[in-house]
Amino acid sequence: MTDKKEKTTAITAVLIVGALLVRQMLVRGLPIIVRNSTCDDRLMIRMAEGLLGGNWLGDYNGLTLMKGSFFPMFLAAVHAAGIPYLAAVTALHSAACLFFVSQLRFLLKGRMSRFLLFLFLLFEPASFDGYTFQAVYRNSITIPQVLLITGSLSGLWLDYGKHRWKDWIRAILAGFGIWSFWNTREDAVWILPFVLLGTLLAFGKETAAFRKSRSFRSLITGVLICVFPFCVLLTGNERIRRENRIHYGLPVQLECADGAFAGSLRTIYSVKNREEIPCVTVSQEKLLRLYEASPALAGIRKELDESNAFYSKAGRNRHSGEVEDGWFFWGLRQAAYTAGKAGSLPEAENYYRQIEQEIRNAAAAGELEMQKTMPSALMSPWRQGYGKKMAETGVRTLSSLLFFKDAAALKQNDRQLSPDILAEFEEISGERAVIPEDESSGSAKRAAAAADRMNRIGWLYQVLNPLFGILAAVLFPVSLLFSLIRKRGEHLPFFLTVAGMGFSILVMTAGIAYTDISAFPAVRCTYLAGAYPLMVSCIWLTLLYGSHIFLRGRILLLFHRRLRMTGGAVRR
Repeated sequence: MTDKKEKTTAITAVLIVGALLVRQMLVRGLPIIVRNSTCDDRLMIRMAEGLLGGNWLGDYNGLTLMKGSFFPMFLAAVHAAGIPYLAAVTALHSAACLFFVSQLRFLLKGRMSRFLLFLFLLFEPASFDGYTFQAVYRNSITIPQVLLITGSLSGLWLDYGKHRWKDWIRAILAGFGIWSFWNTREDAVWILPFVLLGTLLAFGKETAAFRKSRSFRSLITGVLICVFPFCVLLTGNERIRRENRIHYGLPVQLECADGAFAGSLRTIYSVKNREEIPCVTVSQEKLLRLYEASPALAGIRKELDESNAFYSKAGRNRHSGEVEDGWFFWGLRQAAYTAGKAGSLPEAENYYRQIEQEIRNAAAAGELEMQKTMPSALMSPWRQGYGKKMAETGVRTLSSLLFFKDAAALKQNDRQLSPDILAEFEEISGERAVIPEDESSGSAKRAAAAADRMNRIGWLYQVLNPLFGILAAVLFPVSLLFSLIRKRGEHLPFFLTVAGMGFSILVMTAGIAYTDISAFPAVRCTYLAGAYPLMVSCIWLTLLYGSHIFLRGRILLLFHRRLRMTGGAVRR
């Protein structure tokens, strides 16, 4: 028996190593995708260059503290280590998949079951999408971060209390994952349902253990383990605020979250438009009234009108000259900085606070009609009719997720870029970009071949995943029913794990749907990146574990009926 077990372990190990090598080899030749966006990719590179130069996140400007600082840290570390960017992201993704599946071994007992889950996570199309994986941008590390968070918390509560040192390691990894994710994306709140569920379940196990042992020392240790991830998040955020205070003058982590800009933007949004324009909360007509109400805002009128003229061409209202909410706040930031009103963080805080106060004073005087706003400054106000639109867009978002729509590797950039920009991206990433003019070169041919290889894999997922997803959607409630009928509490961890992942997916889906109907087109692979590994995990956990419950329950049900029929025949 031992020899057979060792042989099975060796075979599984060989298969895992083979899959990792295949994944690394398949993406070889893919180019980086260069996007000359000052608010996105260029911002990340500028921040990474600041870190590499010993200047924290670089000199302050209107964009510096608008996005999280973890991805620039990752990019700077990869560059300093001399590791090519795409190779580093691939290795990170592979390690995260392996770690995640290893933590689910308490649910999936069979090695081949775990290997199948690992395989489907390793090659899912969002992990090599052009604008998720190939772009030198923060979306490339979202999938590994989500796998780290959900894997460490799953392992923490599923195996809680057996080995304290393992509990501590999982708590540390969960804390690092949550902190890094929180400082990578502004919408990281969607992962909290699973985080809270995992923490509460671990705490529940600790409470149950205390009732038996009555050991206060063990209880205190357990409570510390459960709250440790949140301590890492809080202390890590405080560390970033401290660095920002040292380099920029104030302990502000993100200006769009805890700075005066967030308050001023929410106040601007709270002023009612006089006409309904889709995705536009700050119309041109409303701006004229705001200029009259706020002398501080009127002081950047020239620069803001120029910014709005530029950003109005980027949205769905490009022919009307109106600016969608997803672009307005960038225009406001850049206008204030260009006009010299926000040349430093203290100046920016004072300036945006002044705008907020002037608008509030005008509203108190009855000069402006106000409306309710959403909790986040980056969320557009709720409008009548959004409920129906949310439901429709939510279905479209789930469909896009299930079918891996627009998830595809790219063989080259879609536009010509200046040599300086290309050189900057290539230098910090250690990778090569391919532009249309390079189409006949050897690197372009290798890139095209690599993209074709990955997209053939993507096509398989696009065909098979909806079928597996539908089967899992049917199997989950059926297996739950069988479990309830037989009163088998042993399956509860499976149902809770899948439900926790599913609820986080729904929270993200709701957020994406709301952004799409209110601010800018958001139903895209790049914004949905973090939900893909959870979706694949929900489907395959249900197929691999739920089918076991269903088949076992069905066999017992048939056997029970057979016994009843036999007993009746004997009595007759």
